[in-house]
Amino acid sequence: MQGATAITDEIVPTLLKMKSLARLNVGGTQVGDGAAQLTELPNLIYLNIVNSRVGFDVVDTLSSANENLEIVEY
Repeated sequence: MQGATAITDEIVPTLLKMKSLARLNVGGTQVGDGAAQLTELPNLIYLNIVNSRVGFDVVDTLSSANENLEIVEY
């Protein structure tokens, strides 16, 4: 994904406006701890974070907030 490394936590507020967002791929980007805010997306069921900066604590936060969320880490 060319140019993906320019995508950072600064995109998260824009994503939060998309309340019907169900699938999100931030793999290969610079998105990190800001992803914890994605708990505000009630319809999110799939999140790819492969090769991103999302930490284990954020994964735990997201998983705890949404039992239907599939998180792809590797």
